[in-house]
Amino acid sequence: MLLIDIETAPQPRSLERTPTEDDLNVGIKPNFKPATIDDYRQKNEERWGRRIIKESSLDWRYGQIICKAEMDLLANEEGQTLVTVRHAFDQDIEPFEVEGTAPIVHWVKPIQCADEGGVIGNLPLGLYRRVVGFNIRQFDLPVLVFRAMIHGRQMDPMPKRMGRYDLQADVIDWMDILSWHGSFPTKGWSLDHYAEWFDFPVQPYGKGSDVYQWLIDKDYGSILRHCATDVIMLWYLHQMFEPLIRREGMWPGSSGEKAETSEIASVGPRT
Repeated sequence: MLLIDIETAPQPRSLERTPTEDDLNVGIKPNFKPATIDDYRQKNEERWGRRIIKESSLDWRYGQIICKAEMDLLANEEGQTLVTVRHAFDQDIEPFEVEGTAPIVHWVKPIQCADEGGVIGNLPLGLYRRVVGFNIRQFDLPVLVFRAMIHGRQMDPMPKRMGRYDLQADVIDWMDILSWHGSFPTKGWSLDHYAEWFDFPVQPYGKGSDVYQWLIDKDYGSILRHCATDVIMLWYLHQMFEPLIRREGMWPGSSGEKAETSEIASVGPRT
């Protein structure tokens, strides 16, 4: 089973766009004084710039994948997990540990790649029985697939079952599952929220909105730590809620027996 998370940022060309007069004049009324108009236009330009950065980052046509974190579900005999984070930054980043309050140790191994195509890799999803993520069905996987096609990367066939209402899907999207497939109002609930509400041993490192500024500041270590921490929090989320989706024939030993993932459930969120 593979847990994944990606971080994206705008492509440079997507930031070359300029706001229209309509964009700059939002909220301006005919009776405004020139100084007020100038102030409005300046604020509208700044607001427009922030919107373009966000929209471009989330759109595979205008954004790019700057790092990808991967983590296997099972810890080793020493109670350690390993997160690999692929990136194409012009900086050699040493392996590091993401510390938490649980006895388990989360090691992170950065892998420097030549370009975005290397960050994406060959998407060997077929090697894993399940692919797990948070909003992976609507964001991570589609972006990975489309960006991989642009770079001509080799890809496995799409997962056989990734339907929204298929509890035995090959893709486990916890954002979708914990909203009861859209029946429960969880809009705006992020992975960070679950980590905080359920007091996960590992807590968020920054926010997704910080990534672009880290990129501008060339603080690449913070980007990798943020991405790795997200996939580690996903690991704890999966440990906590996995019983919700255990069904006959879905997990190893599912005929009334616990799945092999339960062997490390004791290092999950504190209650």
